[in-house]
Order: sequence, then C-alpha cells, then structure tokens
Amino acid sequence: MKFETYTEQVLQYHEELCKIVAMSVVPPEIHKINNQVEQLNALLKWFKNDFFTWTNRPNCLRCGTNNNLQELGHVHPNNEDREYGASRVEGYKCLDCRIITRFPRYNSAVKLFETRTGRCGEWANAFTALCVAMGYAARLVLDWTDHVWTEVYIEEWQRWVHCDSCEPLFDKPLTYEKGWGKQLTYIVAFSNQEIVDVTRRYVIDPFMNKMRRNNVNEKWLADLVKQRREMLWDMQGPEMAAILRDRYFREEKELFGDKDEVADEDYLPRQSGSLEWRSGRGEMGKGVMDSTAGSATIKTREDVDRVMKDMHREAARAKQEEAKRAEVARPQLPERPEAELYAEA
Repeated sequence: MKFETYTEQVLQYHEELCKIVAMSVVPPEIHKINNQVEQLNALLKWFKNDFFTWTNRPNCLRCGTNNNLQELGHVHPNNEDREYGASRVEGYKCLDCRIITRFPRYNSAVKLFETRTGRCGEWANAFTALCVAMGYAARLVLDWTDHVWTEVYIEEWQRWVHCDSCEPLFDKPLTYEKGWGKQLTYIVAFSNQEIVDVTRRYVIDPFMNKMRRNNVNEKWLADLVKQRREMLWDMQGPEMAAILRDRYFREEKELFGDKDEVADEDYLPRQSGSLEWRSGRGEMGKGVMDSTAGSATIKTREDVDRVMKDMHREAARAKQEEAKRAEVARPQLPERPEAELYAEA
C-alpha cells in the first residue's frame, strides 16, 4: 500500500549518512544564503540545471546512445538493486549492439546522490532529502495521478510551500491543473512527523475534485490519515507534538480558505521529459486529459450543468415514451358503425 511505502521512505532523510552525503553535494554558495526563500530558489535552480538529469530511456552501455532501444518491461532486480530500494527495474535491449541495459528505479536518496538521474520519483526523493539535510521541515508529496514533488515549511511565511525540482517550480501549486491540464484526485504529503491530505492546495475547484475522488470512502480515508498523523505526532514528544498540531490547524484553515485568482498564462505545460512522453501522459496543457486522472467527460462546473440538463432531458423523453406505451396498451372499446348509433337514437 502506498501509505506504508511512503511513510517508510521518508524516514531515510533523517539518517546521519543521508544528511552527510546530501550536505557534501550542495555548493558552498548556496549554504551561505541566509534567507530561506532565496536559498530554496537557488537550490531548485542548481538542482535542475547543474546536478540532476532526466532519463527518458537509459543509454546503451556499449554504444552510449538510446536511439534504437527496445523496451523489455520490468526485469528482476538483483541484490544491489534491492539494497538501494529498487524493487522495479526497467530493461532495454539495444537493437544495434544486441545487449541489455538495465535501469533500476532507486528509492535510496544516498544512491541517487551518486547516480543523479531518473524521473519525477527520483528527483523528488533526492530533492526532499537535500531540504531535510539543510535543516528545513520538508515533506514528500504523492499525487495519485502519477507525479511526486516536495513541500517545504517557510518559517518567515508560516506556511508550507510547493517545490517541484523537475520543472523547477516554487510556490505554484495550481500548475498541475492550470498549466499541465491534469485532473487531480488524491494528493498526500508524507514526512517523519506527519501525514496530511493536501489535495485542496493543488486543485482549482474542490467541488469538481470531490466528484473525481471515488476510489475509496472519504470518511475511511480521512480516518486513516488522521490515525497515522496522530501516531506520528505522539512519537515526537509532547512539546514538538503541540507545535505540529498548531501548525496543522493553521494549515487546515489555509487549505479550506478561498484561493486568489491567478491568470492561466502564468502557468506552463510540463517541461520535464521528452515531448512524446509528456504528450502521452496528457500533461501538455489545459484541456488535455491525463489518461490516469479520472473522468474525461466532467471537467468543469459547466460540464456538470450540461450533464444534468442531458439527464433531465433524457428522463423527460423516457417519461413521454412510457406514457405513449401505456396509451397503446390501454384496452379500447370497439367502434360501432355510425348507422347503428343513429338507429338507437
């Protein structure tokens, strides 16, 4: 289950080895920045442009290109893969060299600081680990429509801020629906201290989002998240638990408050990954559906009105047809010849 996987995954960020390795890769000039907002923006820019790389397909180990690779699907992980959390390993066969190249999907942040490549899962994993090592309260955020990013708590602002190292993005949570065209469902933030359903931070219309959230019972999910969160709070000690509770209640007020209107042109389609890959995922702009994201029919309140009108129209038509059938089925008295009627008179 995703809850167990991500609850365990974020614990590694607080291990001493992970922190030491993370701090060793960050440039000294970023360490010297005192302002949190400026430092995070510098960290995002460096991570995107100079540190991590995107892998659509790995390069062949022999010829060094990926132009003629055949996808083999998942192959069995070896001992090293498992050691660094790669339960999934992609296999590719170079049709020129006839050899197989493996691409382990590592979950170990320490290993990722060595390989420095991957897709959004690896990017968010490594970046969140860096933020924790630099002293930030940071959470790994899982989007059930297949994306992962980071949230960082800014003390000066007293709130959590969206950070997507793949793009890179800072404090632009509506990007995924306004820019990418996604129809989001469930979004949950994980840290060693708490688990929070943060979906409302990232959706344009909570009403429409609620219509798409039909995988599980809402009360069951809310109770599960609350139970896990309370358990993690209790593990922090009374003083820290009180701080976390206060911060959580302030966050809830923010999530359920009104959003400021932001122009659509301020948001871009997805930038990371090949054009073919992004297009296949439906993340190239507003109105393009993500095949994993939910209903392709109902996207806006206008669509709801249209569907309801169609339903009422269909119900009225069905009622008329039923009335016609009842009229046809009603017993009819036989018509008597007109001459007989005059004769009786």
